[in-house]
Amino acid sequence: MATVRNVERRIRRIEGFDVVFRDQRGRNMRHNAPINPQYPYVNAAKNRWNVSQWITRRIRPHYLPLQVDVLKANGRRANGRTLLSTVRDTYLED
Repeated sequence: MATVRNVERRIRRIEGFDVVFRDQRGRNMRHNAPINPQYPYVNAAKNRWNVSQWITRRIRPHYLPLQVDVLKANGRRANGRTLLSTVRDTYLED
């Protein structure tokens, strides 16, 4: 069984951005908490998707009732209307 930390790392490798999983009450989950399944995708989602679409299509089918925040490189949560290309670009800027 995967842990929250493993799934968050896999999402970073595949999608190019960080996420934080939250429980049903909105609290950050412990990194060693078990979570199932491992992130099942091997290719990044399309750049033209926005954050809400990514959550709806890639997270909710596998991780309900958990919540996830998509983070920009500065650690701030990305708005649901933000394009994935914009989020990914924040990790390229220095």
